[in-house]
Amino acid sequence: MIPYTDLFATLNPHIFRSPHSGPRPRQIHSAQRNGPHILVREEKTRQNIARFGFSDAMYAPHTLWFPTQVVEQRKPGVVIYSGKVVNLNYRWSTEYYHFLTEVLPNALFLRTQLPAEVPIYCMTSKFTVPAFRWFGVINPIISSSAPAAALQLVPPYVECGNPSAQKIQLLRSVVESKVQFESTHGIVIRRHGSRELLNEAEVLEYCKERFPELTWVVYDVLPIDETAVLFSKAARIVGPHGAGMTNMLFSPKGVQILEFMPITDTNVCYWHLAEMLGHAYSMLPLDCDGNGSMRVDIEELSQLQN
Repeated sequence: MIPYTDLFATLNPHIFRSPHSGPRPRQIHSAQRNGPHILVREEKTRQNIARFGFSDAMYAPHTLWFPTQVVEQRKPGVVIYSGKVVNLNYRWSTEYYHFLTEVLPNALFLRTQLPAEVPIYCMTSKFTVPAFRWFGVINPIISSSAPAAALQLVPPYVECGNPSAQKIQLLRSVVESKVQFESTHGIVIRRHGSRELLNEAEVLEYCKERFPELTWVVYDVLPIDETAVLFSKAARIVGPHGAGMTNMLFSPKGVQILEFMPITDTNVCYWHLAEMLGHAYSMLPLDCDGNGSMRVDIEELSQLQN
């Protein structure tokens, strides 16, 4: 079995324990990157970004800031049981973005050392097992509960919203081996419930007129294999802040990303993902209703993109 310290470094290669911070991880990952391109109301938006724990250091061209807020401390009992069950579950395991970018890569890191018959414990959503299988993880998946008596070998911290470059590169290597990239489509992402795009039809029509060389489609919900095929054709991705943006993982390098962001709840996790994938990211902060839903001013958008 892998020693505890080695497993910690393997699953979380960009964080470490410092004697100056007690048990909390600190920022260490350095990468060449661009700060978020904020199209309007930049000062207010940057103030709101800071509320999430990000400082202006995120705008430095060679620095990525990992504040303590972006990790979850695992509670006791997150374990490998009797050497026969690997526990990769944590609080956000059932959410698409967090599962795909933070949980799934852990299984890929362990794949060369983990026999295919060893079960993985992870609370599941409808996409979880299909995603494991698409990325080549064939181990049985247990989703009921982890065994009570257990040996603690899984690290106590998991990044949230800032997966390491190593994790994204590992996912990307699988994607590149399975899809054929094109740059023929524009994709408008649809959300249901919170953070809906209230004038989606107007935005879609604007995109068709502004970029007629592309085939424009609305992405709602598709199986992961169909999602991968669709996003592998993307040249532009447009949509509200939400899990659908995760699918830029399947797109050709250099895709133009435009994220509509509730200005009162500004979260830069998709900027982070876009930068690690080599995409061109822009954020349009918007006022929103009590549900976080937004309406895009088409005239303003047209002026910003000229």
